Amino acid sequence: MKRSILLLTFVCFILLLSFFGCKKQEVKDKNESEEVLPPEIVISRENKNLIFSYFDKDGNFKDVQNIDDIPLEYRKQVIVFDLSLPPEKRMAHKVIYLADLTQPDSNGRYRYTVASRYEFESSLKEFGQVALSSGADRSVTNGITIYTTSWCGVCAQLRKYLKSRGINFVEKDIEKDSSAQQEMLRKLRAKGMRGSGVPVIDINGEIIVGFNKELLDSKLK
Repeated sequence: MKRSILLLTFVCFILLLSFFGCKKQEVKDKNESEEVLPPEIVISRENKNLIFSYFDKDGNFKDVQNIDDIPLEYRKQVIVFDLSLPPEKRMAHKVIYLADLTQPDSNGRYRYTVASRYEFESSLKEFGQVALSSGADRSVTNGITIYTTSWCGVCAQLRKYLKSRGINFVEKDIEKDSSAQQEMLRKLRAKGMRGSGVPVIDINGEIIVGFNKELLDSKLK
């Protein structure tokens, strides 16, 4: 009888241990699945906490504090740093903010997209200072093509958003297909833009870098 009680106690202990082990794993999996998004920033002439970084004519980075200090021909794609946010909060180790400073909206704000910092730096390292070209891109584009990587969280958001809207698209992984990477860079150069990370979206020949719902929706109308 005593042996039976000990055996029953041992079995109950094992069951409890298994139960709590599963619960802990479930919590861990849930936390890992929750993706932390970078904070939104306000890019305007009134925001004095911003630093702008752009490529000059020699292909070198230049940092300025005022939009007016950026030559007009270099305002299409500018990296923006919001110094009011600490690096860990703005996720500086993972993403960069790319802004189009050519024309503000009705509220005096400039549109921006969020791109992968890793892919941006990898592009610079691998391809060096990419020469700009004003020539037309010879590749014919019909519909929507998105250039992505498997690990890019912003790419996953874009993919999910397009599917939620029932929009058909062709996806090309630039890490798995080197020709897709070259195609993407060629399209960027044709528009006077640099290979600055994924996602890159081609909408009937119009190129968007990063994922900005408002900008994307305006192009899909």
